[in-house]
Amino acid sequence: MKRVAFLMSMVFASWSASAGPEWPEVGDAGSLPGSAQPTEGMGALTKITGRLEGPQGLPSLGEDDFQDMYLINIVNPNQFRASTVIDDGGIAAFNSHLWLIKADERALLGTLGFPPDPNGARLLRFSTDETGAGVKEPGLYYLAISSVGSIPLGGIGPGPMFNFGFPGEISGPDGVGGMMNPIVDWTDGVQFGVYEIVLNGVALIEPDCPADLTGNGVLDFFDVQLFLSFFANDDVIADWNGDGLFDFFDVLLYLNDFAAGCP
Repeated sequence: MKRVAFLMSMVFASWSASAGPEWPEVGDAGSLPGSAQPTEGMGALTKITGRLEGPQGLPSLGEDDFQDMYLINIVNPNQFRASTVIDDGGIAAFNSHLWLIKADERALLGTLGFPPDPNGARLLRFSTDETGAGVKEPGLYYLAISSVGSIPLGGIGPGPMFNFGFPGEISGPDGVGGMMNPIVDWTDGVQFGVYEIVLNGVALIEPDCPADLTGNGVLDFFDVQLFLSFFANDDVIADWNGDGLFDFFDVLLYLNDFAAGCP
């Protein structure tokens, strides 16, 4: 609490984000592109950590959480990998599936798992089926994780966006709902829990307004309040200069970005 008080005094006395290389889920990442969580910051992105909360019970408690989707920046397609496989450094407390969706919301790659690891899944640059699908250009993509039983749907119906022929397959968009259709929904999941997705060839998305932590395009007290919360809890997002420490310099850099405003 003393640090929070100190920060508050700095904010009222004064007026290069680097949240990486890991991105912790902030709140609940959505399930579809419109609610996907952008991974914003500076530098490489090597891991995304989060949690699927599972069934929420009564409607008043919110929607079930069996999928999380993130907007990522693939900067080196040749090195691209996304994995929850233990041998890769990933973790999943449930049988995990991984999905890559293009920026236009159409399906690109999907996998139900990596057979040697009962819970792990691994996406590489290209599919292992006959579709020839793959990450051929750098740019923004949606990366989603879901639990066993939960697969993306598209098209009229809607229908599955991928068709899997063998265990461990990395599939292109060959399902009845995957042909040139945007993702619109998911089937229900079964399991849930924490996860860590290890990434290669990926960087954080440089924000137009790094100090806008709430993401609403406006710099105000709520952004400062969120920074204070991250700082007080030694959250990596508050390590504003990316040196692994939470100190006076992070405060100064955040206040500098806050004072710079939004374009």
